[in-house]
Amino acid sequence: MVSEADSVRINLLRTVLIFGIVVVHIPPAMVEAPPHSDVFGMVKYSFSRALFRAAVPVLTVISGYLLFLRPERLAYRSVAIQKSQRLLWPFLLWNIPFVALLYVIQSRGMLAHDFRFQLYPADMSVLLDAAFAWREGPLNYPLNFLRDLFVLMLAYPLFLWLARIAGWWALPAVWLFFVFNLDGPIINRALMPACFYLGALLALRKVDLQKLDRFWPVAIVVLIAASVAVAWFDIRNLTYFKTLAVPLIWISAAPLAATGTGKWLAGLGEYSFFVFLTHGFAVLALWLVWSQVAPPGAYAIFWVLAPFVVFAGAAIGFAVLRTLFPHLADILIGKFGKTKPRRATQLPEGISGD
Repeated sequence: MVSEADSVRINLLRTVLIFGIVVVHIPPAMVEAPPHSDVFGMVKYSFSRALFRAAVPVLTVISGYLLFLRPERLAYRSVAIQKSQRLLWPFLLWNIPFVALLYVIQSRGMLAHDFRFQLYPADMSVLLDAAFAWREGPLNYPLNFLRDLFVLMLAYPLFLWLARIAGWWALPAVWLFFVFNLDGPIINRALMPACFYLGALLALRKVDLQKLDRFWPVAIVVLIAASVAVAWFDIRNLTYFKTLAVPLIWISAAPLAATGTGKWLAGLGEYSFFVFLTHGFAVLALWLVWSQVAPPGAYAIFWVLAPFVVFAGAAIGFAVLRTLFPHLADILIGKFGKTKPRRATQLPEGISGD
């Protein structure tokens, strides 16, 4: 079982890290000048190109941990059905219709924006990528996480077997295998399998997740220093940074999780998956409007305000939708037949409530 303190911290991180994912996707993703050429460039790069890039690895560890808490109760058919509802269905629902919409937009020349995919004229390989993330991220690019997490969930018997016969010794091997892309196109995000396996080990070995909490000041200092270093030296390969950041983020959240603010943020976890599903197009729409009406020099204002506007707007919208049409709200996030939300203090959740 998960302690109440761990439950709060898991849901707290779920909220904060999904907010961080929104920050990562605020356009344009890259600063034009060297990041250390001005203060804003350093701040933007430190958050959007460093710190919050570790959000997906941390959330993957959490998802693996929650799945393997009770391995004796895992049945492949039930896991496959549940994860198809919680991961595959939201992926398809929040991506395929937009692929069709973009095809219509591009075929009729309705919008001049330079999208990641050119769907018209039709090319089957491009359509497969945009719709199903065959070789690269889908049109609704944040959902690439769901695609890879679904694959890992289906492969859970392999991870369970490996954890039982090799334990911690296999963790470096899993890291190396996927980081060097020996799996081919199976997993798009190379660090996710090692993070998923780490979560499995933490659950199966019943590791005390609060054991290193007393080192939170050191963890915060190292995390900030590493994020600033990534920005200052313009480091593009973030594999080692994200690997280091996974335990640092968990430990750094310890003091916040013990406060009233932390518990309030944990309570917002029930809205965060809807934010995750919808934010990609929300930030794009906001940017298209902003770029037409605001002067270029006001970009810093946009970058600061946009994540709060998108997160709050999606969370409030989902709260209203769940109040008025609870069954529809559940369908939109893959929770079929559940209309009563669970409190953060009752049960922690992964990225999709798994």
